[in-house]
Amino acid sequence: MRPIPPNTATIEVDCLRLVDEACHVCALDADGEMLSLLESIEGEDAADKAHELAERLSREASLPIKVRHDRD
Repeated sequence: MRPIPPNTATIEVDCLRLVDEACHVCALDADGEMLSLLESIEGEDAADKAHELAERLSREASLPIKVRHDRD
C-alpha cells in the first residue's frame, strides 16, 4: 500500500475494491495498487454495510467496483 502524502486534499482513485469476506472497502490506482483502506467493517451485518458503502462511493465518484471474495 502506497502512503498518501500528508496535506493532500485529494487522491487519484481509479476504482474501488470490495473484499467480500474481509468486509474491506479499498481505493485502487490505475495499476491496481491499493492506495488506501477506506473502511474495514466488523459485526453481524458487516458484509451488507460494506456492500452498501462500496455502492454509494461508486455512485458518488463514478468509479467501478472490483469484488474479491477471499480475505486480503
